[in-house]
Amino acid sequence: MNQRIKKHLLFTTLAVCLLAVVGLPLKSIAATDNTDKTSLAVSPPTFDLSANPGDTLHDSIKVQNITDKTVDINTSIKNFVAVGTEGEVGLTDQNGQYSLAKWIHVTPSSAVLQAKESKVFNFTVDVPKNAEPGGKFGSIVFSTTHGASGASAVGVSQQIGTLLLLRIAGDAKEQASISSMLADHTSQNDTVTYKTLISNEGNVQVKPIGSITITNMFGKKVATIPFGGKYVIPGAKREFINQWQHSGMLIGKYTATLTLLYGTKNMTLTSSVSFISIPWKMLGIILFIAVIIGLMLWKARNRLKRAFRILFEKE
Repeated sequence: MNQRIKKHLLFTTLAVCLLAVVGLPLKSIAATDNTDKTSLAVSPPTFDLSANPGDTLHDSIKVQNITDKTVDINTSIKNFVAVGTEGEVGLTDQNGQYSLAKWIHVTPSSAVLQAKESKVFNFTVDVPKNAEPGGKFGSIVFSTTHGASGASAVGVSQQIGTLLLLRIAGDAKEQASISSMLADHTSQNDTVTYKTLISNEGNVQVKPIGSITITNMFGKKVATIPFGGKYVIPGAKREFINQWQHSGMLIGKYTATLTLLYGTKNMTLTSSVSFISIPWKMLGIILFIAVIIGLMLWKARNRLKRAFRILFEKE
């Protein structure tokens, strides 16, 4: 197998693994591979860390070989950046404003895991004394290679990672905004989907939390939906999707008001969106019935007139 194919398989397998275990999925490239694969599991998949300049943080990651084969494990340290608006991340070796990899050290750097065996990897994060307040982001990646020996052997590498989100104490810039809020509603469906795009213009990760309050055309509250619990990293936009499962028919105007809090000072974000629900199908049925009744009355108009005359004469 040439080097280009091997690199493609390495990247693809890493993407699938991170997507499966991490709340911030990795953008991946699709590939087809029918060879036998090993599998790892890591715990925890993410770390939410905080430190002062000059601090050294200590923690550990548990890695488990969940197959019945022995695997060799090597570790590597990467930075990660936001990709797209769905919370995806991409791993990179490049350093930038939010790079954390150069401060991370892992021991041991390699290990052999027997079938079903687990091992703890310890890591430290050495924060420089001159570190600026804000967010830093990195990933500890565990790689395996297994396969038959010999020149014709095909080794399939799998990678799985833990994400580290570090907040350095100090006067960080916390600034977020709601870029858009849309309501996707179909009168024939019992679900209204709200899509909210939140932008982080600061230099530290934020996790907006709040709720969506839904009122009808009379101003009466009909539902409350919890919102948030996901990070938006600096320079990124993230889409949040919330659904209102309602019962019965929606008629008239409905307004959804979003209220969020974020940051250490509980700053507020608000937005609202409305839609008008007209049950066209039901109205069509009612109109059809009304037309049928009207035609029946029209055809019977002479008999009705005669009946009224008889009635009035008796009176």
